[in-house]
Amino acid sequence: KNLTTLLYGTVIAQGITLLVTPFLARIYTPIAFGEFSFFMSIVSIIGVVATLRYEMAIVLQEKKENSVNTAFLSLFINIGITVLLSMVVLLYHFFINKLPFIYFTLPLFVFLIGFGNIAQHWLNREEKYKYLSISKVVNSLSNNISALLLGLLGFINYGLITGNLIGLSIFCIFFILIILNKYKEDFKSFHVDEIKKILRKYKDLPFANSPQVLLEVFQINGIIYMFKLFFNLTVIGYYSLTLRILQAPLWFIGSSLSQILYRDISGKINSKADFYPYLLKTTSYIAFFFVPFPIILILFGPEIFSLVFGEEWRSSGVYASYMSVWMYFDFIRYTIGQVPIMLNKTRRMLSFTLLGNIILIVFTFIGGYILKDVHTTLLLTSFFMSIYALGIILWILKIAKKGN
Repeated sequence: KNLTTLLYGTVIAQGITLLVTPFLARIYTPIAFGEFSFFMSIVSIIGVVATLRYEMAIVLQEKKENSVNTAFLSLFINIGITVLLSMVVLLYHFFINKLPFIYFTLPLFVFLIGFGNIAQHWLNREEKYKYLSISKVVNSLSNNISALLLGLLGFINYGLITGNLIGLSIFCIFFILIILNKYKEDFKSFHVDEIKKILRKYKDLPFANSPQVLLEVFQINGIIYMFKLFFNLTVIGYYSLTLRILQAPLWFIGSSLSQILYRDISGKINSKADFYPYLLKTTSYIAFFFVPFPIILILFGPEIFSLVFGEEWRSSGVYASYMSVWMYFDFIRYTIGQVPIMLNKTRRMLSFTLLGNIILIVFTFIGGYILKDVHTTLLLTSFFMSIYALGIILWILKIAKKGN
């Protein structure tokens, strides 16, 4: 029932993205997509640790007042990191190298991402899946429509980035209105002493899980950084459109499934129940249901992309055919990837994630620097990253079985 509720919003949100993207591809050039992708890769890698991962502990709390204080702790950390990042951006601009104006929005992006994560974990803890479902539609609609309108008005250079900022702002305003309307009385549970206890109790989140999740984000965006070194913005633009389409299920469906799994498995762990059969069945369903997607992309990727987005984007379809198996296994890995946190296996997961980044860097370097061919680079990287993602899935299932 919870999954169905979230998927209503997920399907609509993903439908909006898929519907608008062909129009965006005809308005914005591959170079504009490349600029957008590079900027957002920086936002993503900082934003994912905007709260030092303390928002993950909101769902883990049995008592509501503890969840409230965890949310406040996460918000204070988010504000602190935003202020620190603002100082870094200003110092870099005035003393090292002048930045384009759009980079001054970087701290705002990071704050909004951090706040959005806090709000989503709070509503997940409260099982308010209806609001989470609506939020996905609000985010997708405001983001895509803003980018489309800005492009039509001629803001080609930074229209995609600005549209994303507008969408993220509306997304967070939606959460603020819900929280103030439904949970204002819960703010009275705020206590500084309780926050200090939570800070100490979950110290592994910033020291173990934060480095891990940074490495995970690098696995997604690392190729963009490497392509910046070896190729040009046009190649990054082709790659970014590929990633935009292939990751739509990851960020919408995968995040919905992940939120429900996190909530349900946390409850089973707190009640000392066996969650392995539930996890195994869910993973099997996901693997079976999504297996047609890589097959279709391998066979018809270039034709689909050229038909939907225009002949100019055929290269993105070729990239998609190379990356489809990797994205398929990574989708499954992402969906069940929070299980090691619940089983206190964050340090082991950190070492595995580091291994994944080494694989990514090595084969991107071989293809980009030594062989100097983007197609070979993607084939090599995708092949070995597929093996890596499958290995992580099997390891998670193994520790889940032993952890019961």
